[in-house]
Amino acid sequence: MDVHDVVLLKTYSLPSGVRDIRDAMTLLVLNACCPEKCPEWQNYFIEMMASFIVKVLEPQNGIDHNKLQWITEMFTTDGVANSPIESELLQHVMDLLAHPSIERPTKTPTPCALDNATLAVSTLRSLAEQLTPPQTAHIS
Repeated sequence: MDVHDVVLLKTYSLPSGVRDIRDAMTLLVLNACCPEKCPEWQNYFIEMMASFIVKVLEPQNGIDHNKLQWITEMFTTDGVANSPIESELLQHVMDLLAHPSIERPTKTPTPCALDNATLAVSTLRSLAEQLTPPQTAHIS
């Protein structure tokens, strides 16, 4: 996957980003099938998938059991992130939930909405901690 492939995806295949589960599955298949990926792909994949997870999948801008289960099934195996890019994706999802974009409606958040956002971030942080493989020291 090189920079030209990313440009083609952005321009022709997914010009509006990931809008539904079919678009998401397309990116997941591309990510899984391409052993070599350029930095532009990694950035594109993380940004598009995180935006889809947070802003398109229900509940939008929140997380529930079904969304968490989907995340776990798609990006983990035996409780560990499938790859470093997917680990970064989980972190970006947490960041988006913790710091909602200015595209959200400008309503004043209710205490309940703030509690739900805090719960979502806490849940994803716990998930990410469980999914991140332990760092091992390499001896030269």
